[in-house]
Amino acid sequence: MKKTIFIFLLLASSGLYARAQELKHTKGISFNVGVSSTLGLYYQDHYQHYSSSDPYSLSGIYEPTYEISSTEYPVFSLSGEYIVNKWLGVGVDMTYSTLSVEKLSGVSRMNIGEISVKGIYLMPSVRGYWVNKERFKLYSGLYTGAMVMFAKELENSSPKLNFSIEVLPIGMRFSIAGNGKFYGVVENLVGSRMLGCRVGLGMGF
Repeated sequence: MKKTIFIFLLLASSGLYARAQELKHTKGISFNVGVSSTLGLYYQDHYQHYSSSDPYSLSGIYEPTYEISSTEYPVFSLSGEYIVNKWLGVGVDMTYSTLSVEKLSGVSRMNIGEISVKGIYLMPSVRGYWVNKERFKLYSGLYTGAMVMFAKELENSSPKLNFSIEVLPIGMRFSIAGNGKFYGVVENLVGSRMLGCRVGLGMGF
């Protein structure tokens, strides 16, 4: 009887140890920077009153009273993740994106005003792992959540709340130091925040 209990305890402790080894660094937090923001598309869809046209222009032909010239900036994200098991992970992203818009006269191309556009996103995520090793992970995923957009022209600020969705076709996390304790991230994203790549640095615990 004592031998049976000893074997059972040994197997149980071995199983817990193996699981602890498998789940090492299951949590992580990273800071990411991306390019190709889609904030401009949201701006065009929800702030059409910032565009205008005048069929009676000085040139005698139909042309815009003013045109829009936009400058995009990097997309910044703070990401948290939890690896549930070898195949599944969940997480959440908080993202900040900004866009600077100039209004140009359709005739003289002179700057006749500026609009500041900002987007704040909160997006939970789920991901599936193709490869899930301590030093290297390859995965795909899906983000869904909400975005609040602010467009400010002079003293007017009009917040808009939108549903956000984004697909992560492929991403990878690779160890930089500490056997996965400190890691780098490279991801390709398509959706509400960006249509491009983002890179980041993170810490696992």
